[in-house]
Amino acid sequence: MAKTKYPKGETPWVSYYDRDRNLRFLITSNYKRDLYYAYSYSNDDGFKKLGKGKNPKALESKFNILESIDSC
Repeated sequence: MAKTKYPKGETPWVSYYDRDRNLRFLITSNYKRDLYYAYSYSNDDGFKKLGKGKNPKALESKFNILESIDSC
């Protein structure tokens, strides 16, 4: 299994996996943890930035991350 490369300069904060234990979404933060970024992930395309926000829970709701995971 290849090692996942996270976005440069950001710290992984919350990882979301599907039932098959495949990484599907990632929330990272800057070093001050005052701004968070949401990404979707696929093995073929890598990380795709969805957006940014002030807290992980808001990003989770804004991009329907939990609902997307449940439907996989």
